[in-house]
Amino acid sequence: MLWLASQGKEGSQLSLFAPDFRGIDLNGLNLSEAIIPGANFAGTELRNIDFYACNLASADFSGATLRDVQLIKSNLDFANFTNATVVGGSWFRATCVDAKTEGLTFSGTNLELTYPELA
Repeated sequence: MLWLASQGKEGSQLSLFAPDFRGIDLNGLNLSEAIIPGANFAGTELRNIDFYACNLASADFSGATLRDVQLIKSNLDFANFTNATVVGGSWFRATCVDAKTEGLTFSGTNLELTYPELA
């Protein structure tokens, strides 16, 4: 949080390779600009999390529920969203190249300018 508040002048940017977030309460957190490729969120309930401009390439969201999660300008390339449910939030300008989207459902989510188009 200090890194974000100081615009990168203090603290450090969150950067982890393939962290396992299952069972960890991230709800309500601002994780903007985090570098967490390969993160595991499989089967989790995520609420009100800000992932603005995050690197979430190859992350596993299979079977997860994302409620009011912001993925604006995030890198979701090669991520696994198989059977995930997304309610609200925004994926504005997110990239999802070669993401697995079988069974992925959206409700009330801003998908404007996602690439490739998901709507």
